[in-house]
Amino acid sequence: MKTIPTRQTLEDVYRQEKDSDTGARILLALKVVHDNMKPARASMQLNRSRPWATKWLRRFRKRGLEGPGMRTVQAGHTSLTQAKPRCSKERQGHQRADGPSPR
Repeated sequence: MKTIPTRQTLEDVYRQEKDSDTGARILLALKVVHDNMKPARASMQLNRSRPWATKWLRRFRKRGLEGPGMRTVQAGHTSLTQAKPRCSKERQGHQRADGPSPR
């Protein structure tokens, strides 16, 4: 088990977070761990399911902020800058031999 981050640390990380899904996970941890809110109520306030809250709280308690999916902002870079493109360059620029497709 990891040590639980302070309230101030969680608030700072939440403010810096760009990804809304990751922000919701951090906010869930903040509400449950530091505000002593029940996970079911916190998940309802965040418009998420109870199983979602249970899964992410378990991961947070086990791995802290460094666990997968808990934090995308690290050293000034987001995970989006390191993500691979979904389409290959060939497919992005692909055109038919007889010209662009009519649309």
